[in-house]
Amino acid sequence: MSNTQTQPPKTIAHGLFLRLREDILQCRLRPGERLRLDMLRDADGVGLSPLREALSRLTSMGLVTSEAQRGFSVARISIEDLLGLTKSRVRIETLALRFAIATGDRNWEAEILAAAHRLSGCPIGSGGSRAFSEDWQNQHRAFHAVLVSVGTSEHVLRFREHLYDLSDRYRRLSGLAAIEREIVGEHQALAEATLARNVALASELMMNHLVATTRLILDNDPAYSGQADRLIGRLIEDIQSGIGSLPNGCGSVRQLVSAEAM
Repeated sequence: MSNTQTQPPKTIAHGLFLRLREDILQCRLRPGERLRLDMLRDADGVGLSPLREALSRLTSMGLVTSEAQRGFSVARISIEDLLGLTKSRVRIETLALRFAIATGDRNWEAEILAAAHRLSGCPIGSGGSRAFSEDWQNQHRAFHAVLVSVGTSEHVLRFREHLYDLSDRYRRLSGLAAIEREIVGEHQALAEATLARNVALASELMMNHLVATTRLILDNDPAYSGQADRLIGRLIEDIQSGIGSLPNGCGSVRQLVSAEAM
């Protein structure tokens, strides 16, 4: 669950925004699904005005699309958007990590150790299922957040969280299993490099960690599994050369911050 979802609603429109946003990110509303105003209005017992306001905010964040004569729909997904999203995440995560390593104090170090301990001790699967448990996913989010929790602005951190949410949606939709990689070792190595203040190694591990997830998503898609080597090779080249536009619908940091605030 994202930090935005834990905030108490300030208005009816804000409450609708939070609920629909979580339904989209949790994949309860699927890509391309029509969002019919009459059904949403009846289900929530609200008027059209706050509903349109909530959907407009979701549109500005790239989670909903609006077309003339067709109304609102959940944003579709694409491989190009996934690759652009991964490039953007690598750039933002490694930048924030560098700032955190440069400014973090002993309290920050202790928080990393505690978050890593909670994550490593949390069962990855749930009840024998191959899927990641919700508890593990919450601890995973908390671990990545604490790594970059100091040294950078609140605006960048909000943007980073938005990119995390978008990429997490792709992971959930792909049906990735909890047994497909040595995820515990990846997190342990990332925590150790960060605590050792090894900027180069920590940045490289972060990039590899994010790219590995994208690779698994491609491998799990029959339409693209045969192209995974080529696509990942191009992705890494773009990252290393500093190329990579923001994924569709992300807009600017300022736009995202204003969309989150009310």
